[in-house]
Amino acid sequence: MRWSWLLLLLPLLLLGCANTPPPTGDDDSAGDDDDTVGDDDSGDDDSGDDDTHPADDDDSGGQQDDDDSAGALAVQGSVDIITLGPDQLAAGIQVYELGNKSNSDVTDDMGCWDLEFPQTQPTATLVASAPGYEEARYHLDLSWQSNRTDDMIFFNMFRSAEIVPFMQGIFNLTPDPSRAILEVGAKSLTTGPRLAGATVHTDLPYDIVVTANDNPAETNVTTDDGTNFFMNIDAGMANVWVEGPDGEPCTGLSPVEVVANTLTHVIFVCN
Repeated sequence: MRWSWLLLLLPLLLLGCANTPPPTGDDDSAGDDDDTVGDDDSGDDDSGDDDTHPADDDDSGGQQDDDDSAGALAVQGSVDIITLGPDQLAAGIQVYELGNKSNSDVTDDMGCWDLEFPQTQPTATLVASAPGYEEARYHLDLSWQSNRTDDMIFFNMFRSAEIVPFMQGIFNLTPDPSRAILEVGAKSLTTGPRLAGATVHTDLPYDIVVTANDNPAETNVTTDDGTNFFMNIDAGMANVWVEGPDGEPCTGLSPVEVVANTLTHVIFVCN
């Protein structure tokens, strides 16, 4: 059995979604990043763009880009279904902003979606939901997870009928519906989206923490996928912190809400 997650789908997802520009915002394709899941992602697949201010433009004159400053913040991504075999793209999944369900989209045949947010909005929580699937949530820092055509937000989701056999078959662990899964990713603005060697922590009790690659292991240190999963973690407000390979603290949203019977994502940026 292979725990392929994002790795097998990443080239397909990039071709299917990233080549479609977001509805507004800067579309400078050279040097933009991407989000993984290990982020997928399950996280950001950022390839090294160090522009942490979406409103800034790279004009040689140093002027602010008028379109970026006046337009909405655009976020695009894809939904990836975790299975015991190769991961699968998902059509018909609703992705919406928590607290503002009118801001929503439904994934197309390639599993792609895109949303917009007010220019001044600092953060957002997105929800991915559909009958027959386990709900997933993504806590976004819109100061860098927006207005980037290659900065994909990859949702990992389970079909409801498959999460128990998956967890039992891969980890010999039975998922507790009163608890959850928390996915924490680490990315680098200089070396790329999936940062190995970062150490992830949370203060909520959990059963195990594992890596997210083809050879998962029980550890809270990221491997080449850059993401770790806290399995059967208590629901509640989780303080999350990450240290990069150099031991320096990384930057990310904390605390984040972990909701029972969901898969929650958050990504940290390291030097």
